Amino acid sequence: MSVNSSSLDVFPYLAPPLLPSNSTSFSMAACFRSRVTVSVFCAVSSSLLLFLPLLLRVLYLGCQQRCRRRSLPLAAAPCDPFTCHAATMQLGEYLGFAVFYGGGYAGLGPLRTAGIYFFTLSSLGQGAFHLLGCVERYLAVVHPATYLGLRRGGGARIRRACVGCVWLLWLASGAVAPQLHPIDAVVFFYCVIFLFLAVLALCSGLVLRVLGRPRPGEAGGGGGTRAPADRSKRRASGVILAVMGVLALRFGGNLLCLALSAKPASSGVCALLISTLWFSLPSNLLTALLFLRRLRTEPGGGATT
Repeated sequence: MSVNSSSLDVFPYLAPPLLPSNSTSFSMAACFRSRVTVSVFCAVSSSLLLFLPLLLRVLYLGCQQRCRRRSLPLAAAPCDPFTCHAATMQLGEYLGFAVFYGGGYAGLGPLRTAGIYFFTLSSLGQGAFHLLGCVERYLAVVHPATYLGLRRGGGARIRRACVGCVWLLWLASGAVAPQLHPIDAVVFFYCVIFLFLAVLALCSGLVLRVLGRPRPGEAGGGGGTRAPADRSKRRASGVILAVMGVLALRFGGNLLCLALSAKPASSGVCALLISTLWFSLPSNLLTALLFLRRLRTEPGGGATT
């Protein structure tokens, strides 16, 4: 029993829901009901509601795109399932956020614990789909022949397998993580986030290195053909840097959320914990806009605008 009480003091937000923790529940309820926390919650909720129409549009166009792909040649059909599944995970992230705050406001430990686990796992699942998009861009730039070959045959099956693996891992983590000791759960989340950051840095760095090298036809070529290629490279490099920046910001917010979970309950800590959701908004906005832009520019996608 002494181990349980110590873990409850160290990780108040990830505390096991069945422990007798009346004093902690009362302090947590007061923490979530403070004026600062309520103000931050209203501000975060307002920004999420403003983003919700764009999120729903991405989901709608993603379903529409999937139906249209059946009537197009495989190589000409636009396909970006990772963004659509990331948007679905994002809805789960919002649901977990609402359950977490509702449980904290009402002083219900089990509800609060379920909310923060659902929020954290959905956020990590969304990050996994964003990373799959980074890996796809890496293949398209660093190994273009392999990427084009996969688009003509086999690529759709690989995408579906990757999507299925992420969902299976998400379900398995949801079943296993709540059974872990709070310290083990936090270490697990830290390891996953650092793995995501390593994959993001590796893929983005290799893509930027390839984009920085001149192509065989560009070395010493005339200015008339080189200028459009340079502009295209700069534009692609800018997109890669922007995606890398917003995803790093997102994963940094996940790390901050885990670090705040180890702090004693106070109104400032509760407000900061809720405000970490803002770190994910830039990545959500950028990936949604890139998805809509791809639908307009790729063959078979123009009719969706």
